[in-house]
Amino acid sequence: MKLSSQPKKYVRKALVVIGIILVASSIFFLGRQSVYYFNQQITTEQRAAMIISDVGELIHLPQDEIPQVAGITDAGALKQTQPFLVDAEDNDILIIYSQAKIAILYRPSEHKLVSVGPVISNPKDEGTLSDKESISNSGEQKHATSSQE
Repeated sequence: MKLSSQPKKYVRKALVVIGIILVASSIFFLGRQSVYYFNQQITTEQRAAMIISDVGELIHLPQDEIPQVAGITDAGALKQTQPFLVDAEDNDILIIYSQAKIAILYRPSEHKLVSVGPVISNPKDEGTLSDKESISNSGEQKHATSSQE
């Protein structure tokens, strides 16, 4: 039996189309990867501004001060010493507005606020978050330390 040349043409065309789709999708995904790679090169200030912008979509933020922004890298240790961070996970972000006296725990992976509470500060230490300041959640006093990025 001899196969007609017509089915061979369709098979060949189908393979060409599949090849084009594979090449196009590879280019698309490699392009996306390069965007993520280059975004890793942004400065700390730019990253903080992007985080503040994302949080600003979820809650009204003070516009008259620059917050302190700290990444959570060891949530387990923080949970033991700082009850405000009891729901924190690694890679969460702690944002503190010292003048407005607001602390925000933000989870970028889920784009949600985990916790929001007041910052109670010692009057002689106004302006920066220190070991003497505490974060309060539901009226409980908590000790917090943070580094400004």
